[in-house]
Amino acid sequence: MIFNKIYGILKLIRINNLLIASVCCLTYTYILNEIQNDNLFYILGTIIFLGSGGNIINDVFDIKIDLINRPQRILPKKIITLKEAKIYSFIFFALGLSCTFFLPITSQLIACIYVMPALILYSPVFKNKPLIGNVIIASILGSVFLFTESALKGHIINTWLIFFFAFGISFLRELIKDMEDYIGDKKNNIFTFPVLYGLKKSKYLYIFLASFFIVFTIFPIFLKPNI
Repeated sequence: MIFNKIYGILKLIRINNLLIASVCCLTYTYILNEIQNDNLFYILGTIIFLGSGGNIINDVFDIKIDLINRPQRILPKKIITLKEAKIYSFIFFALGLSCTFFLPITSQLIACIYVMPALILYSPVFKNKPLIGNVIIASILGSVFLFTESALKGHIINTWLIFFFAFGISFLRELIKDMEDYIGDKKNNIFTFPVLYGLKKSKYLYIFLASFFIVFTIFPIFLKPNI
């Protein structure tokens, strides 16, 4: 029984995504030559705990949709109850906030004023607004890099290009997920872009944005001065 609960919690917090975010944080910390920075422990704690709380609360709000789109998830399968999930989410958010107390004010503002409220409000407020929800999630994922530099350095100078790169990839991924969730979202009156405008127009939008993103990514190469 206890192993089922542990398994359920790890799936609920989407441990794979959190590990990827942690690796991105560690890699960027190494690039900034700050791998021995005392704040690194609290940075990772903030990313993991706030991410865990956000993933859980998202599943709590989306349980009716997941019964259609993803019945294999933990809450639809009732491995963990809704009440337990809400408690776990509160605990993770509290732990994440506690970690920010040891970090510079800039990183505290990113985590507490933007990221955590956005995670909580995404499903009940922003998800139902076409493309706005995608922008919110993409900016949250991109903010991992902004948060990391601000927590290590106390400012944000070198990270904006990386932020926009991560934002672009995440936005395209979220648009694909909206197309995959089309049936469940439509039945539950979640007005994503595919639900409002159809899958065909969504695919055209994806192709256009993906093409723009590729051009945006490789364009700086041609601006590099000759040596």
